Amino acid sequence: MAQGKFPALGQSHRRSIQVTLCFLDEMLCDFEEIAKGRERKSVLFVEGNDLSDEQRHAMLDKINRMRGMLRKLAADLGIDPETHDLSQEICARSWAFWTHLVETQSRYLIRYGELPAGLPGYLDPKIEAFIRDLSEIAQVAGRQGRTKPPSDSA
Repeated sequence: MAQGKFPALGQSHRRSIQVTLCFLDEMLCDFEEIAKGRERKSVLFVEGNDLSDEQRHAMLDKINRMRGMLRKLAADLGIDPETHDLSQEICARSWAFWTHLVETQSRYLIRYGELPAGLPGYLDPKIEAFIRDLSEIAQVAGRQGRTKPPSDSA
């Protein structure tokens, strides 16, 4: 790792700055996709991209400016890019989300009041199937035989 303009900057400080700037960079990637017209459509949600051409261009200009600042900061602080392996992302998000699904089961929904008759028998097996399928997705993503070995970024 390059030391940049501040060789006395400690690893803990550098890592803290890197994590925040990396989140910012990821967010800018999302904003860039939206500014370029992204509109995802799925079963239970639809993105409606209501940005005008003027807004899109202004956002892309700001994003490019911010990325220039990120490049300069990274060089000056000796921060190298991280590799985010998508298989690890899928595993992490899948395992983290299962608690939301579990809390959608009837035994947890009861905290909001009495449930309609028949809802537990209808809903719980479907939620259990989602949990099982999401777990299997995480397992598939975590299997050996990926196209490249996982990075050993700290």
